[in-house]
Amino acid sequence: MTIYMIQDILAEAAESNPMKIGFQTENHSFTYSQILQQSIQMAEFLKSKGVRKGTHIGLHLNNEEYFIFSLFGGFLLDCVIVPIPYFSTDAEIEQMIINCDVSFCITTRMEITNNISITNIIWISYDKMSHNPTTDLLFDTINKSKDGQQLAMLLSTSGSTDKPKIVMLSHDNVVSSAISHGERIAYTHSDVFLITMPVHFSSTIVTQIISCIYLNTKFCLVMLPLMSRAMITYMRRFEISAFSCVPTMIISIVTEMERTLISPFDQIKTIVVSGAALHNETLMKASYYFPSAQFIQTYGLTEAAPRVSMMNRTDNYLSSGNTVDGVVLRIVEEIGVGQVDQKIGEIWVKGRNIMQGYYRDPLTTKQVISDGWLRTGDLGYLDENDRLHIVGRKKNIIIVGGNNVYPEEIEEGLGRIHQIEEVIVVGEKDEILGEVPVSYIKLKKGTSLVASEIRRYCQVYFSNYKIPRKFYFVDHIPKTNTGKLDRTKIKQICKKNE
Repeated sequence: MTIYMIQDILAEAAESNPMKIGFQTENHSFTYSQILQQSIQMAEFLKSKGVRKGTHIGLHLNNEEYFIFSLFGGFLLDCVIVPIPYFSTDAEIEQMIINCDVSFCITTRMEITNNISITNIIWISYDKMSHNPTTDLLFDTINKSKDGQQLAMLLSTSGSTDKPKIVMLSHDNVVSSAISHGERIAYTHSDVFLITMPVHFSSTIVTQIISCIYLNTKFCLVMLPLMSRAMITYMRRFEISAFSCVPTMIISIVTEMERTLISPFDQIKTIVVSGAALHNETLMKASYYFPSAQFIQTYGLTEAAPRVSMMNRTDNYLSSGNTVDGVVLRIVEEIGVGQVDQKIGEIWVKGRNIMQGYYRDPLTTKQVISDGWLRTGDLGYLDENDRLHIVGRKKNIIIVGGNNVYPEEIEEGLGRIHQIEEVIVVGEKDEILGEVPVSYIKLKKGTSLVASEIRRYCQVYFSNYKIPRKFYFVDHIPKTNTGKLDRTKIKQICKKNE
């Protein structure tokens, strides 16, 4: 079967391997045939409610089977899917509905409708749907478009450095990214993948759910929030062999295993790291508890659907890897020198995976896409093997008396201090130098550390202009809903301290 649309990937799995378990939840499992049938049933139900090709459908659902059936049900009708973060406030849900022109919204929490003032939307409660098929549920009865440029999803960016923007991804964007990621990661039919991230993330939908279906690899879907202790339990219960997470989650898992004296997990073969760079110190600790695991660091962004590059299984050092098939990359606007004397600059990418643009925002789209090249706003360099190394965000640079300081470099260095659990570095205004780096530090429980000790450590490893001028000890480091360090909130705290 030629794959043009996202739903073609599911149809192919149902045709070639109908009785294989595609995914499981805490209480149920579903074969590829059953997933397709449930998705077709959802499509027919939506059609009976007035949903048509091009309708914008909001999915306000947790990590549960209903999301999978609604996702593919919508695609089968050639609708535009709008995943809405499940734990959003009522105001955030309302804003997402308005920004994305959602006219139908599927949810399992109908109580939220009491606090949302929008009247021109039809709410559908999955819990109250009739699950009895009313037709023969033939795949051929549903729209079978072959237009890969058709809009498939509207996804909100994480908004870690600015207000969220709405990314438009076509079927071709998603299909190309899911397949290129799948071909590189190469899970087997016997692998079992645990989804730990929210289903509204582009990485969860594209590189986990859709890539696993493409590879005929079973995945496990469990309700969020997912605490470290519960995740460890699921690893054992479902005989998990692979999972994907952000570095902060790895730190949390390792901390829990250290605290509870849990033995290492030999069964984990692959850990995919996304969202931020994995520090060598974290890798060393995690490798002890997952001795058989290959750590595959990736790089991507929602605007690239999301995969740009990732490590190969044969790589023997940490990086963001080589670009995946169909993606080209270049470094522009040279502004510094990397660790192996390669020039640092902004990362530009091009390929089938690049978004159509920002929804109803052509001006911002033109600012980031030029002649097909996406300006990512991320800084990095390529080593002698064309592997990408991420240095930081262009917006995060701290300019100290004309010198560029990358806060991510300082954070990695401070993260090697045993007593430090988390750290974030931002710029603070300075009358003489313009701005200087300051750090906010969360210590591990039961440990102590004073600023003078940290400063002595910094004097060994950093040039003077890179050393934080102040060290604030805090109980909590704010993060975005994607698990990244929230520099916006920290800077607000920083302003109060100035």
